[in-house]
Amino acid sequence: MKKDNRVIGLVGVGVKNGSFNQGWDGYPRQKSDGEYVATDVCLKWAYRYFWNMQGKPVFSFAKMFKNKKNDIQHFSINEKYEDMFGAKAKSEDSIKFVNNLLGVVDVMNFGIAYAGDKSVSLTGVVQFGLGINKYEDTEVETFQILSPFRNSNEKSQDKLQKTSGTYTFVDEAHYMYSFTVNPAQMNEWKTIDENIEYTQEAYEDFKEGSLVAVSSLNTRTKINCQNEFAMFIELKKDSLLYLPNLDQYVTFRKEDDKNIIDITKLSEILNSDNVKDQIDSIEIYYNSFNLTLEGDINNAKKFNIITRGI
Repeated sequence: MKKDNRVIGLVGVGVKNGSFNQGWDGYPRQKSDGEYVATDVCLKWAYRYFWNMQGKPVFSFAKMFKNKKNDIQHFSINEKYEDMFGAKAKSEDSIKFVNNLLGVVDVMNFGIAYAGDKSVSLTGVVQFGLGINKYEDTEVETFQILSPFRNSNEKSQDKLQKTSGTYTFVDEAHYMYSFTVNPAQMNEWKTIDENIEYTQEAYEDFKEGSLVAVSSLNTRTKINCQNEFAMFIELKKDSLLYLPNLDQYVTFRKEDDKNIIDITKLSEILNSDNVKDQIDSIEIYYNSFNLTLEGDINNAKKFNIITRGI
């Protein structure tokens, strides 16, 4: 079924003694002003990981195979296409090529820049802003860790010693991402195939991922990263409402051992007459077991992000 109305909203990621997004230096990502951030790439990887674990075909997700020399290597983009669709990209009909890619959940939602035997750029229906840490007192911790194996460099002076490394993480952070879902992004391809459309099923996959994808991650640095907040603002079909990134109107603070997400400023915008008339529905999901929500948005339905109960 086709989905043709826009959606805007927020996805919140909570971190406790973990690292949701590290830079090449091994430290949690920071802007030049010291503000901790997380990229959209990191968040999209969590969605892809979740969809892959569900058994859904995911194109932009690493996959390995054993080559003719019995070496293990990753697929190239052309090899991944052939493995997934059973045909070589260079010999595939162009319309079928585009339809095949758009039939995969991550491409339909996030798009792809395919630079292989064929070249095509498909802009994603879903776009994220930068994840901004809303907690002002975040601290970075670094632990020394010891490897069970000795130094393999026989010329090293400490070749008989076990190697060591570091583990860097944040004590606590609360990242907030703004997102938009714009099904009209598909219209540019309708001149090629009028049947190309963004589906309700693809949106539901995105929505479910927004509630659990980060929580599903199972690595040392991300085991302590959780989906803790999400807001979905469904606009009316022909709405011309365009708002700036919503995360700037959300704050986080601690008060008497309470974790408080404050959406008061955002509620003032969404409750205004000119804005609320453009909105079909609003759903808010948050972890009410350890979060308190401040700010009241008219007619918004609230759910526990874990139990899905009201």
